[in-house]
Amino acid sequence: MNQAERTGLDRFLSLTLGLWAGATATFVAVNAVLLAVKGPTVFSTLIQVGPVSGLKLTYSAVGLVWLSSGLLLALLRNASLRARFGLVAIGSFLVLALYANVLRERSEYPDAGDYMRAAFDLSEGRPLHERYIYPPLLAAACELLVPLGRGGLRTALWIGNVVAVGAFAGLLPLALVRY
Repeated sequence: MNQAERTGLDRFLSLTLGLWAGATATFVAVNAVLLAVKGPTVFSTLIQVGPVSGLKLTYSAVGLVWLSSGLLLALLRNASLRARFGLVAIGSFLVLALYANVLRERSEYPDAGDYMRAAFDLSEGRPLHERYIYPPLLAAACELLVPLGRGGLRTALWIGNVVAVGAFAGLLPLALVRY
């Protein structure tokens, strides 16, 4: 890639990141005005939920993919990072976006339910339930999120799962190159 192409790509990525930031700021401002004027019920009239997906998971998926796209643009804007990690970052983003889209359709997983139940058991001073056969580290970490309630804890576990798969997709090729 010659200097003119590199400069053009840098300008394009800077412009795209600026447009992303402007769209994000506009979206936040418009939603804040809608919330102030119409109340929280306005959002249920703006979004239609699919037959299997839940509204919280759909919001989480869209927000996570949107924030990840901004992070990707910021990373690609740096020429040295782009040259070294550009393909890995793009691949990780695509895996994260695909996984978030697939996972938003199903919100209950038996092992996540076991972790949540164990976290509530720990927070209430009870022994772990009979189905809990996992190491206690995640249950102990989830105990910190018990004040969010079952829905908040479920959403936090879901977001952690999607981010972990995206991180794994990015770290795996880097580990393979090293070894």
